[in-house]
Amino acid sequence: MRITLGSYLGFLMGVGDLLLSLAALNQDEYKMEAFGILGFVFGVVAFVRLEKLTKTLKEKGVLDESYTDE
Repeated sequence: MRITLGSYLGFLMGVGDLLLSLAALNQDEYKMEAFGILGFVFGVVAFVRLEKLTKTLKEKGVLDESYTDE
């Protein structure tokens, strides 16, 4: 799975728009939804960083080229 910077930025802009629309509504009703969205965004960021680290370590020879996540 390859995530490009453009698709990731587009995703973040969409989430930002969603957060702004949630903030405009009754704030008490949407706090948990906002936390869920933030958790998802942080999870995606962590996944992208992990994939980048794995790629870098393979290029430097620290990990075998045949290494796969389990």
